Amino acid sequence: MTGTSMKVFNKAVIFSALLACSGLMAPSAIGANVIGSPFSQQISDAFGGFTISFGNNFINTDQHGTFDDFIGFGVGSSFEAGGSVSSDFTSTQSLTLATVKLVNYTLDINNNVVILSSLNASQLLPNYFRFHANNLSQGQYYLEITGSVDGSSGGAYGGSLNVTPLEAVPEPATYGMLLGGLGLLGYAVRRKKTS
Repeated sequence: MTGTSMKVFNKAVIFSALLACSGLMAPSAIGANVIGSPFSQQISDAFGGFTISFGNNFINTDQHGTFDDFIGFGVGSSFEAGGSVSSDFTSTQSLTLATVKLVNYTLDINNNVVILSSLNASQLLPNYFRFHANNLSQGQYYLEITGSVDGSSGGAYGGSLNVTPLEAVPEPATYGMLLGGLGLLGYAVRRKKTS
């Protein structure tokens, strides 16, 4: 895969796959009232990177429910990523952000999700998470945001993820071709000069 591509995953499919693969979920989490439907938008820059803006809104009937949202994307080269997720609240609109993770995954031959690596975001303040990771490998990733709705009128969270490709380091063969080309150019100039 070359370039970048983003796929917004159906959170029910990913959640089911993770649940089936892990076998580590607590029985209480299986019966939880999972709510909401995240949204996201990707905007590419002129240098091969992109920014994903995302969030989720909850209404009064979502009170006491939990959410486990997935924002997915793919990257065709090594990159660095950084972003933040936050939620502000009023007296009736409130939610608690529990975890924010950046996960590198692949699918096995049975289309089960296999987690290759995971980075937990740092919680700087209540309901504010920030993360930065450098030198990540190409592949498929998702950002997982979990939490619960506490307010009687729902609540909302939002965030952004910035992805920047890393500069490629030239292979030794590239330098060899450059020197060979310069040598041929010098030989042609010298030959033209003598004739």
